[in-house]
Order: sequence, then C-alpha cells, then structure tokens
Amino acid sequence: MPWRQFMTLSYYFNRETTQAMSNDLRYKTKEELSPREKEFLHLACSERTYKQVADEMNLSPKTIDGYREVLFSKLDVKSRVGLVLFAIKHRMVNI
Repeated sequence: MPWRQFMTLSYYFNRETTQAMSNDLRYKTKEELSPREKEFLHLACSERTYKQVADEMNLSPKTIDGYREVLFSKLDVKSRVGLVLFAIKHRMVNI
C-alpha cells in the first residue's frame, strides 16, 4: 500500500526568490494598463496638477480621480510619488 500514500510537499522561497516573483507580478500589471491609464500615468509624472491633466486629456477632474484610484490599486501604490517611482522603475517615462 505504499503507492497509495500521498506526500504533502512544502516549498520554501528565500527573500530573493519571493522578491523576484513579486517583481514579475508587478511587471505583468504594467502590461494590463489601458492606453488612457498609460497616458494619465505619463502626465501624472509631470509637474502638472490633476486639474491640468484633466484639461489636457479632455476629462473631468472626477474622472481623473477615478484613473488615479484605479492605478493606485492596480500598481499597489499609495501616492502620486508611488506612481512616479513605478513609472521610472519600469521605464514608462523618460527622465
């Protein structure tokens, strides 16, 4: 009956492996951004205010707030600085 015994496998990932997997998931998120979200992210990385971004994208400020909140959630960031750092890290904007 040994062939009927099941073995439970456990996996251990060190810090480097976990970080690499996390970065891979974050990279995939970047690819899931819509063209308008990418445009918003690019403009958010400038010195423009959100109202100026809304004017340039021909959208209402409330719609821009929606884009911002969606990107905060998708990219797992908490501020505009986080958006900018993500965009720089993933070479979505030129410095």
